Amino acid sequence: MKISSLIKAILLFLLFFSSYTISAQEVAFTQEDREGLIKVGVKLEEIEKRIEQRFEEIDKRFEQVDKRLEELRMDMNKRFDQITTFMWIIASVFGGIVAVTIGFAIWDRRTMIRPFEDKTRKLLADLS
Repeated sequence: MKISSLIKAILLFLLFFSSYTISAQEVAFTQEDREGLIKVGVKLEEIEKRIEQRFEEIDKRFEQVDKRLEELRMDMNKRFDQITTFMWIIASVFGGIVAVTIGFAIWDRRTMIRPFEDKTRKLLADLS
């Protein structure tokens, strides 16, 4: 068991030591690396342009939706105004019909009572 733990310790030491020496080495920045960074920068600019274009399209769509909602609101307001006007007309017609009916009832009662009044006056005149 001591041998296996000793081997494990040596392997572990070599593993850490080799990674330390590898990370300590500096890699030179080559022309290929620069060209790669330039390509990445160009691709990022293209992606940014596409994203900006998408946002502009979305803004246009929102403006169109806002415009349609405004038109619908105006149409609804016009319709409510029409309904309100129609209700006033119906109320006026109903009020007129009620007034005419009451006027007719009063006229009918007076014309019906007048002959009795005339007969009563005539009888009173005959009796006196």
